[in-house]
Amino acid sequence: MKESDDIFSLCDEEPTPVVGSMLVAKPTVDDWCFSRSVSLVIDHGENGSMALMMSHLSGFTVGDVMPQFEALRNQPLFLGGPVGTDMLFYVHDLGSDIVPEALHIVDGLWLGGDLTALTLHCDLEPHFDIERHVKFMIGYSGWTTGQLADELARHDWAVLDGDARRLLLLTPHDAMWQRAVERFGPRYHLWLNWPTDVAMN
Repeated sequence: MKESDDIFSLCDEEPTPVVGSMLVAKPTVDDWCFSRSVSLVIDHGENGSMALMMSHLSGFTVGDVMPQFEALRNQPLFLGGPVGTDMLFYVHDLGSDIVPEALHIVDGLWLGGDLTALTLHCDLEPHFDIERHVKFMIGYSGWTTGQLADELARHDWAVLDGDARRLLLLTPHDAMWQRAVERFGPRYHLWLNWPTDVAMN
């Protein structure tokens, strides 16, 4: 192997991301926002791409930004990305029958919808474990035309498809990146063993 070769570029041909794909950050991505992140693609087309990062807590709750929704006030807010951080998004598995106007993303996952209907559902179902069904985010991640393709070509991201609901809603946020990488198989174990702080290695 040449010294210039990137040991994390595994020469796998990345599938083209589609709505519902997940983007898993390479461990050497050290951007404060995207380091060891997992994001859900919610739009991808000729005009660019949009995703919601679902692995990093923001330090705020829904009540900090929308105190009028009492049933949701203690729900943690995740950082969806560095763009539009005054915007609230949520991903859930409740479907459009319970949350009208929700947009179907991929099997088992919907985006947004009538927030009042969601709070009503929480009020009417006292044993409803909302954290296993709904995740709230502020901000989003966006790429202009061709930008995401360039980042994929240099292996900043690996594209993961399949069973997004289990990974994004049922996996603890601090284990999400590791679980995502494990799905790629043993060739990616090098990613798991790469230290968070190389200087401490």
